[in-house]
Amino acid sequence: VYLRAGTYGPFVVTRSGTAASPIAFRAYPGETATVAGDATRDDVITISGVHDIVIAGLVVRGAAVQYGAGVRIDKGATRITIERNTLRDNRSFGLKLADATAVTVRGNDIGHNETGIEISRLGEGVVVADLSGRLLSWNRAALQMHGFGDAEAWLLRVPEFAALYELSGLDGRVLPEAEWPVSRILRGERIDNVALRVRRLDTEWRRVFRYGGAIVELPGGGKVAAITITDVTTRHEAERELRQWADAFEHCAHGIALGDPSSDRVLACNPALARMLGRTTEELTGVHYPTSVPNSSTS
Repeated sequence: VYLRAGTYGPFVVTRSGTAASPIAFRAYPGETATVAGDATRDDVITISGVHDIVIAGLVVRGAAVQYGAGVRIDKGATRITIERNTLRDNRSFGLKLADATAVTVRGNDIGHNETGIEISRLGEGVVVADLSGRLLSWNRAALQMHGFGDAEAWLLRVPEFAALYELSGLDGRVLPEAEWPVSRILRGERIDNVALRVRRLDTEWRRVFRYGGAIVELPGGGKVAAITITDVTTRHEAERELRQWADAFEHCAHGIALGDPSSDRVLACNPALARMLGRTTEELTGVHYPTSVPNSSTS
């Protein structure tokens, strides 16, 4: 689809192309085609749940609604190319990616937006730092995880961030700044699935985050450190409570059996009960209640 010179309203891409023949929206050669937002739409161009789409050579501007985007790609969209466009004067994002894969962004002029590019995936936080350790960009999930407002602390360097937060291993050992995920990435290390406790020093705020990341090359040259953050506090606490319960079950002096009421069978028992009955835990697992516990009743 060639767009001739002029200004066009917002649009939503509703059809998919194919890998061999993507659907492309391009400015006509030698002409300036502008797609402009208005107050009735959150985004200027929306690419949602489709695949094999190209947006090329357009001026995309004027997303006027808070959290709107010049181009939004989400809901499982894949094999999307955004190239040689001008994305400017958008509130809040020039380009917003959420739960999208195989997205190519190259040769674009992205400026004068509240945020140039935001990437998020299922609530995953993304922080970008330059090679000097200055934190350049936070997506909204990362800001919310750390309790920041929309603009607070975006431009901190790692040592300044260390004045606000303490990171420690799951064993409780406080990590020096040199062992923080961003510091390891800046030294050229690729990290994955690193779980750490995070404590804000001036409040009672505490979380458990899982980190990943690496040095990535930018389109057109240059490198940055990209750090992904997943809040695993709830799962970590549930696992900790489960381990505590399992330990108490194993070492309790009283006999305990877990049974299935639908079949009247023992699912598991602790060593104390097995000793009381002169059996092993393996022998008792799977037997009927009357067999395993003679002359007793089960409620």
